[in-house]
Amino acid sequence: MKQTNQFFAWLPQFDRRVWLLMFGRLLSQVGTGFVLFYAAIFFVNQVGLSPAAVGFGIGSESISGVVGRVVGGSLADSPRWGRRKILLISAAVSVMADLVLAVSHDFPTFLVGNLLMGLGIGLYWPSAEAVVADLTNPSNRNEAYALNRLSDSVGMGLGVVIGGWIIAATGAYRALFILDGISFTVFLASSIC
Repeated sequence: MKQTNQFFAWLPQFDRRVWLLMFGRLLSQVGTGFVLFYAAIFFVNQVGLSPAAVGFGIGSESISGVVGRVVGGSLADSPRWGRRKILLISAAVSVMADLVLAVSHDFPTFLVGNLLMGLGIGLYWPSAEAVVADLTNPSNRNEAYALNRLSDSVGMGLGVVIGGWIIAATGAYRALFILDGISFTVFLASSIC
């Protein structure tokens, strides 16, 4: 037990919920790495959408993402909704987006899936950043933000590599959307804690 404590002694002393949020972000970004990198390849080469349509669909995430950030930031600060509820709604919307994308065979469905994904991601960021601020103090806040961003980057990189391995081994592009949905579900569970 003493060796375990010494091993973890070098880690910053954050509230347990900050570590849970970091772990959830890492898993969430693994799923995002699956989808973000390989969706364009899949929808052009396998589904048969034009590159322009796929670019427009994926680009539409930015539009709904802006809406999600404005709405999510306002609701996260409201006493009625709060950060936790918005994080849960964000994860639920992102899971719905993955399900829509997993069954998408045409442009309208693809567009709806991307709009939902942008909304879910947009709802997520203001609440997640506010939670980190709420659970830290000025002396360790920068470190907490840095480790959260590190979780994002490591998760995205792992997602791209693991996604490539899954596609090379199985050719099952649609499975990536399901795995992304599962990663959001795990994130959802870690947010409840």
